[in-house]
Amino acid sequence: MAAPIQMLRTSTQEFTDPTPPVLAPAMELRLFVALSPVQFAMLTDRRPILPDPYSLRFGLRSDPLKAFERAHYFMSWSAPYAEPPPRESIKKYMLCSIVFTPQGVLTLLLANILEKGDGTDPNRAGYFRIRGPLFHELRGSDANQTLYYKFENQYSELV
Repeated sequence: MAAPIQMLRTSTQEFTDPTPPVLAPAMELRLFVALSPVQFAMLTDRRPILPDPYSLRFGLRSDPLKAFERAHYFMSWSAPYAEPPPRESIKKYMLCSIVFTPQGVLTLLLANILEKGDGTDPNRAGYFRIRGPLFHELRGSDANQTLYYKFENQYSELV
């Protein structure tokens, strides 16, 4: 735990900070996604995890509770003029965390696979979308096989 900040009083009775605050660089971006039982089975079998057929994307959140709320909302949502989905069949979700490397974030953003949510809206902070299927890990095609993202091995079941 960090030591408490001590302020010094100068001759002009102003407070000065003896050591300026330092930000540690983040070496990863951790986002959460809530997967249905079928999608989670695809993950454990190391098959591509298919998104919702209507939107063709996953909603990723930096807050685990927001990821669960998004899954709960979208599993009971249907496209306009479509038959509503069965309300009782999908109620369980597996909350999974995905760890993105800095190079993975930049590469996927430039390829328009990963989209950042609206940064001007405070309700959209920590909001991302990823288009297409997810994989248990994604690596580049270069000689070093650069890691872009991978699922963590810890999962939480949410009902």
